Amino acid sequence: MLISFIVPMSLLILINTVFMILVLKTFFQQRPVTHMSEIEKTRVSLRAGVTLLPFFAVNWFFGVLALEDTSTTIFQYAFAFTNSLQGILIFIFYCCMDIEVLLYSALLNLF
Repeated sequence: MLISFIVPMSLLILINTVFMILVLKTFFQQRPVTHMSEIEKTRVSLRAGVTLLPFFAVNWFFGVLALEDTSTTIFQYAFAFTNSLQGILIFIFYCCMDIEVLLYSALLNLF
């Protein structure tokens, strides 16, 4: 199980973290050059990514603990709960907190 699940999962978390750090570094270097509307769109996406990345890591950590410790079910419940929250959190951060999506849905409700 160590080689088939824990190592690939750890590599994915590490790769996602490295990419997030590189994106943040690039964003802060290009800040004076880009237009303010682009900065605001990128800021919202980065805020969502920075918030969701640790949650995803915790989710997979519970998955590892659920597989390692099969005598207790608390980690299995925690993994199932955090896994089910992923879709809700993605919807909240990328749809409900995006002003363009909110404006478009408000326009659809008018007609």
